[in-house]
Amino acid sequence: MGKFVIYGSGGQAKEILDALTKNDQQVLCFVDDNKFDGMIYDVSIHHISQISINSNQLVVAIGDNNTRKKIVHSNTTATFATVIHPEASVGTQTIIGIGTQILQKAAISSSVQIGTHVIVNVGAAITHDVTVGDFSHIAVNASICGGAHIGEGVFIGASAVVLPNIKIGNWSVIGAGTVVLEDVPAGAVVVGNPGRIIKYKTFEETFI
Repeated sequence: MGKFVIYGSGGQAKEILDALTKNDQQVLCFVDDNKFDGMIYDVSIHHISQISINSNQLVVAIGDNNTRKKIVHSNTTATFATVIHPEASVGTQTIIGIGTQILQKAAISSSVQIGTHVIVNVGAAITHDVTVGDFSHIAVNASICGGAHIGEGVFIGASAVVLPNIKIGNWSVIGAGTVVLEDVPAGAVVVGNPGRIIKYKTFEETFI
């Protein structure tokens, strides 16, 4: 297989560079839709038009779920890489989909099923029998308790807690520090302790 190409040049891209470097894997470059040059540490940034990604492994290091899905769907011939930081913990009988990113100190327990192109960010905890849908993002120090079901494109904010067996609908947003005590419908934005719905995302805000 070719070298790794990281799509994006922001904070998530730096996290992926760290994970790949600590796994002794070689990063060819970063690519970006808006930048034509620059560096992150000692790795160059190129415009996407300047690099052939098809002979390399691509990681879409974009934190926004909607944007990440659009990039994946617009690069249908790419070979997407799954990245697991060496300081992350992944339990037995756990399935992790292609393109997913498990960052430093994340803890994933046994019998968990994580979809494709998911981000499990630094220090997040996912316990037994949880399912996480494609293109979701579990943010820093968030906790997903046993048996919960997280739909597609869901954002779980930093230090949020989802209690056992809760169902979170597709493309919903759980705010930072929120404690989710009951099921959340698709497209809802939930904040607070206990969590409450404050609005619903518009059609334009949700990738369908």
